[in-house]
Amino acid sequence: MDYMEKEANAQMQKLLNDHSAFQEKFAASTDTYLKTKIREESIVEKILDVKTVDENHPQVQKDINSDTLYYLEEIEQDALAMEVAMRADAQPRWVDGKRYQIRPGKIESEEVKKNKMELRVADNIIKFIKENNVDAVNRVQDTVGMRTFRAALGITKTVLGMDKAGPLDFTDYTDSIDWTTGARKIDMVNLMNSIVRKELVPIRWLMSSSAYNVFSAMDSSEIGDMAGPIFKERFEGDILKMPAVTTIKSGLIDPLTGHNLFDYEDETGVYSDIYLFVDTDYLGRIIKIDDDQLWSEWKKEVFFWQTWRYSGLGLGDFRGISMMRVQLEGERGQQEA
Repeated sequence: MDYMEKEANAQMQKLLNDHSAFQEKFAASTDTYLKTKIREESIVEKILDVKTVDENHPQVQKDINSDTLYYLEEIEQDALAMEVAMRADAQPRWVDGKRYQIRPGKIESEEVKKNKMELRVADNIIKFIKENNVDAVNRVQDTVGMRTFRAALGITKTVLGMDKAGPLDFTDYTDSIDWTTGARKIDMVNLMNSIVRKELVPIRWLMSSSAYNVFSAMDSSEIGDMAGPIFKERFEGDILKMPAVTTIKSGLIDPLTGHNLFDYEDETGVYSDIYLFVDTDYLGRIIKIDDDQLWSEWKKEVFFWQTWRYSGLGLGDFRGISMMRVQLEGERGQQEA
């Protein structure tokens, strides 16, 4: 073995030793477990007002036909209302009258079980179990909420970038607005006007983080000030002087319909759905019965854990929702060309 080869082997061994030492220090600093995903609060709770009630609330009624509760709220004349129990398989129900009901349904996480030795070794595992359970419950709530918004859009057809000749087909992306060369202000304005023409006032955007990132390429004089916290459980900023709620749950899919609720990608490109809402006072609310509940129990040396909540969603007037479907990227071959 010549001198150069020995020197190369020595340097490689030093790198391996340094990497091993780094891994040990890094593992020690993170208490055995590393986070593998970003957790964020519920999306729909940023769009709708959340009211926590109990059986003694004056608007909470007892169903005489079943052992359940519901929240009863009046709506204005000409409003279009709908309600949905907040379960994974919940279907919206249309309301034609002066009042509508919000019936809370149960959302629960899977039961988690860990043996005592694993709990002893992993210092942060209980913390991660709590976070994962809450995140799972929020994800179901967001899926049902977004499904409800989509159902409302299917009635009003307040959409851009989709064929409105017949029933809305949320799996059809052929009519999407082309943003492959950048976001366009006029499209955002047209989306705003689709609500304004109903004599309502839009105040809040909802979109995936990938769609929001497209706006960063636009001049501030065109799109407005986008200053805001870059990382605070979600990316936030203003677009055309209205706050934008963004989510990292870009791949959220409705398990009932199989529809992508935000981003979609196939061989033709990358697409995204951008939503716009009026103020929650003119839209609807989420009703929760008490706070989230937690159950845990030891059986011999195994620890069991589960989280659940009773939650329902109602839209007192769903005319104040609009959506725009855009294409963010084209075919790979077109981009390379």
